[in-house]
Amino acid sequence: MANRYVAYGYEITDGRIATIESEREIVVNIFGMYMNGHGMAEIANRMNQAGISYNNDGRSWNKNIIKRILENRKYLGDGKFPQIIPQDTFDRTEKMRLAKSTKSDDIQKEINDLFRTTLVCACCGEKLDRYKGSKHNRRFANYRRCKNPECTNPATSVREDELKEIISGIVNELIRNPEKIKAEKCKPMSTEEGELDTNFAEELNNPRNEIKDIVAEITRAAELRFDQCIEQDFTAIDKNIRKELSIRAEKPELDIKLIKSITKIMRLHPNKVVEMELINGNKFTGGIDNDNDTNR
Repeated sequence: MANRYVAYGYEITDGRIATIESEREIVVNIFGMYMNGHGMAEIANRMNQAGISYNNDGRSWNKNIIKRILENRKYLGDGKFPQIIPQDTFDRTEKMRLAKSTKSDDIQKEINDLFRTTLVCACCGEKLDRYKGSKHNRRFANYRRCKNPECTNPATSVREDELKEIISGIVNELIRNPEKIKAEKCKPMSTEEGELDTNFAEELNNPRNEIKDIVAEITRAAELRFDQCIEQDFTAIDKNIRKELSIRAEKPELDIKLIKSITKIMRLHPNKVVEMELINGNKFTGGIDNDNDTNR
């Protein structure tokens, strides 16, 4: 791959730095597109779609190349470089870049907090570590993995971009189908419960029984009934979740505020499957290769 000896838009002619007219126009267009709200990746894609080569060797554009151009002060006429970009244009784009960078950092902090407080390994219940892959591991991608050395499922690991995609898929499916939000109510009384209630009535009416025996029987009945019934009536909670979903639009990125408001816990299973348990007890799963709306 050939390397550029001078910044894009320039060439060395007879020992002097001069502009390349066709590239100068592209530099001006890049600054213009960015100021009009187009992101760096979008600008790079437009360059590639237009068949414009970055280095006359078929090299594709990417957001890092666009970023270097937007940051390059040589376009202001620094040193021996002819000016291509006016100072006020450069200052405006720099202000926009710094603002977006700060916002991006804030969003990442919110995502880290979300995963730190709600994401656990489905196999052992341990929280997940965030780590960066090696040079040969998908461009230093960030990963989430179980940090328990005794966990029996080392496959409980996922790239962070995949994790975001899975969770967004689950949430977007719920936004499309809010009627799926419906918590289970108390189950019918089991045979064991019925027998226990009968025995309890007999024990309570038996004057020979001591108070401690009666209390033990009450405790046993309460524990069994608790196991057979959700702790509370979730009707109001169901409505609140559906209301939150109804005022949200589908989006490819994580809606952190929405997820925090409706989610109790998220569990990462092996093979990149995520189970999202809502505050009303509903559980929904999603994965990279499986449907995003399996209601469990």
